[in-house]
Amino acid sequence: MKKRLFALICAVVLLFTACAVVKEPQENMEQPVRFYYCFDRNDETYGGETGAMGWEWRDLGPDRLTALEILRQYLQGPKSQKLTTPHPPELTVEGALLEDGLLTVNLSEEALELTGVQRTLAAACLVYTMTQFSDITALRLTAGETPLTGVWGETLELSDFLTADDTATSDQATVRLYFSDLQGRYLQEETRSRSSSGEEELPEYILQQLLAGPESENARNVLPEGTKLLGVQTEEGVCTVNFSVEFLRNRPKTHRLSRLAVFAVVNSLTELPQVECVRFLCEGESPGQYKALDLSQPLYREELALRTESREEDYSDVTLYLPCGQQPLLVAVPLMLRRTGGNSLEADVLQALLTFEPANGYENPIPEGTRVLELTREGSLCRVCFDSTFAECEEDPAQARQAVRSVAATLCGLDGISQVQISIRDGKLTTINLSQPLSPDKAWIME
Repeated sequence: MKKRLFALICAVVLLFTACAVVKEPQENMEQPVRFYYCFDRNDETYGGETGAMGWEWRDLGPDRLTALEILRQYLQGPKSQKLTTPHPPELTVEGALLEDGLLTVNLSEEALELTGVQRTLAAACLVYTMTQFSDITALRLTAGETPLTGVWGETLELSDFLTADDTATSDQATVRLYFSDLQGRYLQEETRSRSSSGEEELPEYILQQLLAGPESENARNVLPEGTKLLGVQTEEGVCTVNFSVEFLRNRPKTHRLSRLAVFAVVNSLTELPQVECVRFLCEGESPGQYKALDLSQPLYREELALRTESREEDYSDVTLYLPCGQQPLLVAVPLMLRRTGGNSLEADVLQALLTFEPANGYENPIPEGTRVLELTREGSLCRVCFDSTFAECEEDPAQARQAVRSVAATLCGLDGISQVQISIRDGKLTTINLSQPLSPDKAWIME
């Protein structure tokens, strides 16, 4: 999956040609190293022969520094006015651990602000900077305690990034498409190659291939039967797709499959560097609600919809239950959950729920900053005690109801758990009775 994330860079001349601002280090430098950043978009060199990423020389001095010390120097940003950092200004390094050539870097949660090409550039700059050292061959980037998929959390090497634009010499363009897996839980990738005839034709080609369906026997098409493409146009990063009325009339019966149908389109199109988000139309009009999803607004790439290709023992396939849009019911959001060493599955799942980042209409009803004080399991009963922050949802009775139901439904989605007892230390909910264990009710959840 990570090849998918990084190959998109060269397609818009965001090339990792690594052209230096200063070609040679100063003679008086004791331990010169290249710090990689991005060229300023307003600089005349941006997007030309030198591409998007460059370096400047830094002197680490006479002492041998730890990876953590080097990274903290790096995040102070470039000195050259021709360069700009791809990282959020508040980003910090919380820790760095080197084992057998793999440097695991734990970044602060500001890293979660990065999306799309900007996130890939940030990862590339870190990899290029740190793999200069002979004892570091690869990086794994994480952000806080949030289980993540995609570029954060993968093992990254220099070879994972394209270093040249071959579009001038190649007559083939490779595109990546997403279809549903056979279980209807995640999207999986297929590639297509075609004669390259300009990037303006690729969105239409991608959509026609999606409508034609997958080539693999292990995938299926979830786009509604009979759907036809009436038009597609990309302007200022927004790709507007106009489908025939069958896209709405024959939409999947469940939210889970509707979600895959929508994000098969969104994730396939946002593989293209010129596409940041996708706007849906049916016969030229907004489709409105598509089960729980609101298609009146542009939708962005949904990484959680993708099945990770990492080692299965590092992940667990779980389901979060979350509010979406203005719907009063919860919806199921499958998640390939990266496991944390030493923690129970219940603890990892609950942490993923508490730290879920709202996007594309999916909401997190649990008050930000809520902490788990105790989590125990007695047979089929799971007991969880939150700190008083959880009680802040009491201000909105609807939110409080969704928060409680989200916790109960998510934990009861794990094997062997059928009841959840919720308590709040130094706080309480007056609108909801928490004195008895809760079991999910089908009336809580949209099919």
